[in-house]
Amino acid sequence: MYDSDSPSATPWTRRRLLGRALTLGACGLVAAGLGPRAAWARPKASQFRDLEPFSSGEVEARADELALALGVDVAKRQEISRRLRKVLWSSRFQKILESPGITGVAAYRGGGGGLLVRHARSKGLVAYKHMAETGEPAIPFELGITTFGAHIGGSGDWGVLLLVGLREAAGFGGQYRAKLTAATAAEKSSVTASMYRHKVVEARHVHDVYFIGAAEGLSADAGGGVVKIKVKAPDPSATPSDGGAELGAEVKLSTKPTRRGG
Repeated sequence: MYDSDSPSATPWTRRRLLGRALTLGACGLVAAGLGPRAAWARPKASQFRDLEPFSSGEVEARADELALALGVDVAKRQEISRRLRKVLWSSRFQKILESPGITGVAAYRGGGGGLLVRHARSKGLVAYKHMAETGEPAIPFELGITTFGAHIGGSGDWGVLLLVGLREAAGFGGQYRAKLTAATAAEKSSVTASMYRHKVVEARHVHDVYFIGAAEGLSADAGGGVVKIKVKAPDPSATPSDGGAELGAEVKLSTKPTRRGG
């Protein structure tokens, strides 16, 4: 073995021995809990945590809070609330509430118009169950939709999105393929459209989205379309109408008897 202080030790050997000494010292600091934390040891960001499912009452309450924060007036919120309750208490959604679960709730408002092809843009807010405990503000997003093969008229759209089966908030957003319901059928079923995420690599990001919406002067035939959702960073200083404010409105829960998912 070479002595680093020995005249016979080469500069390369001294650097090598010094490097080993520094490595061993760093390992000792980490073992003692004094060294820097590795990147993989950092706490997970909120968007990567496991999402918990909402109950039907929690979905109703959160949806109304989000619509209020977006500036949707009382009459329109009541209309959406009626349609949403009808969806949640259907036998299909009672099963969905149990598995895979509604793990995200969003509200949107916007406008658009057209005939065979319609381009519409809306803004919205999305929330997850843990936000009520952590105090995190709802997350704003922009929604753009182009529909094909459907005769659509009307403007001033507003409504609620139900995220089904999503396990990480990071999976919300991107491009979706949508299936639209005819206006008469939509009133009967209260679901105006459903869509699924395109090109999902991470299994925890696989999810479906259901629209429960309405519009002034709505007239539509069944068709398809492409939806693009761009999720934005929440703005702590935003006012309720900006779409980034923390929500704290009083809402009335469903008065129906307690059932599955309630």
